[in-house]
Parts: sequence; C-alpha cells; structure tokens
Amino acid sequence: MYKFIRCNTDVRLPGVEGWYLEVLAGDFATIMDLHLGIIASYYARFVQDPHLDPQGPYNPRNLAAKWLESLHKFLNADGRVLVNSCGGMLPPDGIAFRGVIDSDKMIWPDTYKDERITISKWPGGKHYYLSSTHSRIFVPDKYSTYKAAREMALEYVAEDRIISR
Repeated sequence: MYKFIRCNTDVRLPGVEGWYLEVLAGDFATIMDLHLGIIASYYARFVQDPHLDPQGPYNPRNLAAKWLESLHKFLNADGRVLVNSCGGMLPPDGIAFRGVIDSDKMIWPDTYKDERITISKWPGGKHYYLSSTHSRIFVPDKYSTYKAAREMALEYVAEDRIISR
C-alpha cells in the first residue's frame, strides 16, 4: 500500500500544492521500485539506450545512484521522506498537509491538462517504456507488451494524449 500526501511545501505560496509519496526508512520494496523508476526516467530524459553503457556526466545510472544516496540521507536523518512524481524529495517537517490517498499502485494523483505520454521501445529492444512531458516517474519502469504500457498510460492521461513511437 502506498500513501500519497497532498501538501503545500511553502506557506508563503498557499496556492502551490502537489502530491508526494511518503517513503519510510524500512520500506525497501518501495525504495527499489522508486529507484528503478528514476533510472528509467533519466534514460528517457537524456535519450540514452539503457542496453548500452553510456559515459559522461549525464550517465543515467550514475545520476540515479546519486539520487538513491540523497534518498538515504533523508531517510537516515528523519526516517521518512516525501517524493514527488518527478523524483524530487523533501523532509516532511514544516509541510502543510492537505489530504491523503492510500493506493495499491504507485501512481501519483497529479493531473496535468497538457501532459502527453509517449510509449516507445528501443531499437532491437523487447520492452516498452513510458515517458512524460512532465518527467513523471513510472513504476513499473518497463512493460512486456504494448497493451500493458498503453493501459498504464491511460491511468494518467486520456487516449488522445498518448503518443506511440
């Protein structure tokens, strides 16, 4: 079960709210699912085939490892952390909570009227991946069939905002 919390992260900006996933220090399954989602998100952002071994400062595996290190620092300090749909994280201290949703799926309740989701497959690859114009994390990070990827995309956006490549 996943706990999503709607919160205002800065009381000086009362109209700015978002949904965050609560991650607890001992919840290794959620942490690993998030990490895999972050890796896939970084590959999509930097347009690199995960089947190759890219080098350089924007290596998605290295960036995702640094993300995981940051997550552990937060968890070691506070025992829990809030993670948004793009992988941004913050400690829950001083945050104004506005609502809670418990879900069986790791699907952030954020909705964007202009979001588009692309379903694609790397050349010669066998899995389908999703990427969002809002850099959203998808868990699971890959899908064995086009149908499964499309069903997940429909959890977020209407059919006319899904692009296939």
